[in-house]
Amino acid sequence: MKKLFLFTSIVILTSTFIIPFYAKAQLPNFTKVDTGAITIKPGGHVSSTCFDMDNDGDLDLLINNYGVYAGGDFSVFKNERNGLFEKIPNFVNNGAYGHLNSLGDFDNDGDLDLFAGGVGASSLKIYSNDGYGNYQANSTIGISHFPLYPSLLDLNNDGFLDIIGIDRHGSIRYSDGNGGFLAGVYLGLLHEPQNIVLHGISWGDCDNDGDFDAYGGYSSTLNGSGNLSKNACFINNGDGTFVKFDETSVIVDDSTSENACVNWVDYDNDGDMDLYVLNFTLEADGPLSALYENLGDMQFTKHVFEDEMYRNSFTNSSVWGDLDNDADIDLYVSVENNPFPFVEGNPTSATPYNLLFLNDGNGGFTNILDHPLAIEDSHTAVMFDHDNDGDLDVLLTRYSWSNDGHCNLFVNEGNDNSWIVLTCEGTASNRSAIGARIYAKSLVNGKHITQTREITPVNGHLSCANLRVHFGLGDNDVVDTLIIRWPSGIVDTYLNVAANQFYRAIENEGLQIDFKATNYIQYNPAIANIEFEQGETSTIDLKDHYQFIMGDTVPEINGDTLTFEIINENPNIVAASLNENNLTLEAGDTIGDSKIKIIVSAGSITERMDSFTVTRGTDDISEYNNWQSVMIFPNPFTTSTTIVYELQQPENVSLSVYNHLGQLLYQTQENQPQGKQQLQWNAERYAEGVYYYRLQVCNEVANGKMVKVR
Repeated sequence: MKKLFLFTSIVILTSTFIIPFYAKAQLPNFTKVDTGAITIKPGGHVSSTCFDMDNDGDLDLLINNYGVYAGGDFSVFKNERNGLFEKIPNFVNNGAYGHLNSLGDFDNDGDLDLFAGGVGASSLKIYSNDGYGNYQANSTIGISHFPLYPSLLDLNNDGFLDIIGIDRHGSIRYSDGNGGFLAGVYLGLLHEPQNIVLHGISWGDCDNDGDFDAYGGYSSTLNGSGNLSKNACFINNGDGTFVKFDETSVIVDDSTSENACVNWVDYDNDGDMDLYVLNFTLEADGPLSALYENLGDMQFTKHVFEDEMYRNSFTNSSVWGDLDNDADIDLYVSVENNPFPFVEGNPTSATPYNLLFLNDGNGGFTNILDHPLAIEDSHTAVMFDHDNDGDLDVLLTRYSWSNDGHCNLFVNEGNDNSWIVLTCEGTASNRSAIGARIYAKSLVNGKHITQTREITPVNGHLSCANLRVHFGLGDNDVVDTLIIRWPSGIVDTYLNVAANQFYRAIENEGLQIDFKATNYIQYNPAIANIEFEQGETSTIDLKDHYQFIMGDTVPEINGDTLTFEIINENPNIVAASLNENNLTLEAGDTIGDSKIKIIVSAGSITERMDSFTVTRGTDDISEYNNWQSVMIFPNPFTTSTTIVYELQQPENVSLSVYNHLGQLLYQTQENQPQGKQQLQWNAERYAEGVYYYRLQVCNEVANGKMVKVR
């Protein structure tokens, strides 16, 4: 017999956030962070994604921008493990509004690559990761119509991720097995009819046959067409094809709506995927958001999930996660508190704040009305454990019309409940393990339950899913049985898994503690960029800048705790040598810049790469005997610049020009008479930027910097 679906509302009045109706809930407090790089960056932020870009065991952030502010591309923030994030400058330049990203290990080399694009782009770009979070564009995919939801999934089960939904016709690009993608193949999957927008998509194994099925939520309000939109479900046949699910089923027949977001989730811990459909309803008789309970054999029953007071609210995105670690997943809905720009008359939202629904574990949800997360609004949100303490924090991503587009992190203060976090790594399956299903069986508060999670490519509106798997365990300190069903069909089972730990599961090989999550290398203070002249040297003790922070679970490390390696990109500009932890730099003869990369390792547990720039600058020319009064004008310049000097006697004068990498761009040599002379450099063919000149008379050399602008 299935549970009754209950719905209640609670206003929390005390600072301890105790809910008297459910002692097991223990909803933690959340602290708003209103400082740091994430908060101070304004913009048209539409969504965010958490991912470990540099394989150091913590989750970094990628925030999508929709071009409201200049430079409307992606913004990437590196997690520094001190509660703050550092913005990575010039991460990628997509040349378009960056509102979309998909992350996965395309080439199966152990790091997350990036598939990126945005409205206004004529192509999608594939960026490969070097393992340290440095991304390089290596291919493009031409498109005629930009899709909202291209998804990563290994559709043909060859162990490599494919891209599904690269255009409005639902085409697919299969992987070529080398990090690239083949020509598009038409599937007719999740296509966009004329004047209808695919606004929500979710992937999950709704029929329990081992492969991921798709559900698409459509909207016509977004483009003002007035056409009737209807959602659709597609069942995976397991051979690379899909069939449209019964259109008389309640999950599609009853879903004519203006959809905002959809989620496949197991909210009732019965081992199958239920469906949540988030609607923004502008009509008095329009459908409210609903939760469709999976009864088995693809039979569903509908539960209305929101009160009438939320009708005409601009609900935009929904994310699920166990915020209180009580062994059931909770729901958080983002609400835009602003005049709705896509609807005639620009109506305002009926409710100004995001919605927080706490799962009571018995089929019911409590609407929490007075909580830090329930007195804010946002375009979207993402749940992730930013500080690796075992509970889910929340990032609110805001568009420009909400709080000027400033994002905010809300830190979960935690409670006494247990948890585990799992990172899965495929071997026969794709390395990212997208498409895997994980079961955690345990005794929670005297009740045997089985929680189910799936590693899916999408979670929330325009948001790539968190590839980490998080389970709350309530009062239990062990998972009795942990089962991983991999996309390849391999099933791994582990017994008596200790709680309150981070794990890494490798397909068909084993389960091990993920030491990187709690043991890490801290880089503070950062090494500043250096500028010096020929012959000058500088020595840096790298141990003054790096420290190994040990967590509760400490791995065995043989030898020195930290070891260093350097990469010098331009040895002709600066000589770099390393003696254990002492880095010595000496300026060379060539002017320009060299990037010094430092790779620091803590045993075989973790490593990171950082870099700084050394500039071979201008020499002091006051003591030169053969010339005087060297000047450059104009500087900065647009097309050409002139170097003027005075010779004490007739001389042979040589002029060389280099770029910032020390590459020779131009060279000329002239015999000139005594007196005031000049040489001109025409830079019309070169891009704007910093350039360096080298002027030589006999054995005397003067160097200088020139800046070309538009």
